[in-house]
Amino acid sequence: MNAHSTLNPNPASESQPAKKQTSTGIILALLLGGLGIHLFYLGRWKVALLYLFFSWTLIPLLLGLFDCFRMRYLVAVANGEQQALTGGRRVASLAVRTGGVFVIMLTIGAIVQNVDQKRFDQDRDDIIAEMRTSLEGGDVDTAVQIASEFATVDDAELRELASTARLRQQEEQRRFAREAAVRRQEEAAAAELAKISDLSWEEFDSIYNLMSDWTEIQKEEKWKEFKGKTVQWTGEVVDVDDSFGGLNLSMRMNRDTLTFDLMLSVNADSKPMALELRKGEIVTFRGELSRWGSLLPTLLKDGSIVK
Repeated sequence: MNAHSTLNPNPASESQPAKKQTSTGIILALLLGGLGIHLFYLGRWKVALLYLFFSWTLIPLLLGLFDCFRMRYLVAVANGEQQALTGGRRVASLAVRTGGVFVIMLTIGAIVQNVDQKRFDQDRDDIIAEMRTSLEGGDVDTAVQIASEFATVDDAELRELASTARLRQQEEQRRFAREAAVRRQEEAAAAELAKISDLSWEEFDSIYNLMSDWTEIQKEEKWKEFKGKTVQWTGEVVDVDDSFGGLNLSMRMNRDTLTFDLMLSVNADSKPMALELRKGEIVTFRGELSRWGSLLPTLLKDGSIVK
């Protein structure tokens, strides 16, 4: 045995590469994982080159973070230890699956944004001109639709036009709501007018005053026809009082009447207007025939002041 063999009893150990360290791999993955440096360190050249080639997408940076969770397994494979830790394999499998789903979602989002940006860049002037034409022509919905199609595009002029279109759309919606409310009020007023009977006070009074030649039974029979009808008459205010459970107007309908001929029970909507009336004021009112009487005044319920 020569001297060389005596000093180095295991010559093969000189050519054996140093084992990779898990801590070193994690540090490289955290700091330079986006460039694939940790994979170069582990000897995975092909994958490392892919990381480096796609480093501009930031996807390798995310994959590098996931590689930290499976570094024990990667280091074990790099060191030739075929029986890597089972726990490391499970963590690696979970990390790869989770990372894969996350990367796919990011990739799809980036592709959609990139497609929108390319479409916008190719026809930018035409798109903005179409939006301006739509806004000037009053076609706000089309302008809003165009803005929504390119919502992911970063362009200051497009954002300004999109904001203007949405504001105008909101203004139109409020205007339409106001117009619809006015139409409903007009329809309600028209329906109310349609319910008003053409029965005049003179005709009614000729039947039910003390000097009438109608018999009581005739009056009762005629009342069946009149009761519940809505009438609109004009008279003189004698008094406004809060009695009989509500606000009532005492009205003089005939000039020769000493007190009043009719009592109007005012509804809640007309109460503020009724409270401003003065004695002797001539007003037009509306109400539903509720009671007749020769000695007692005629009563109208659900009354309202017309003017």
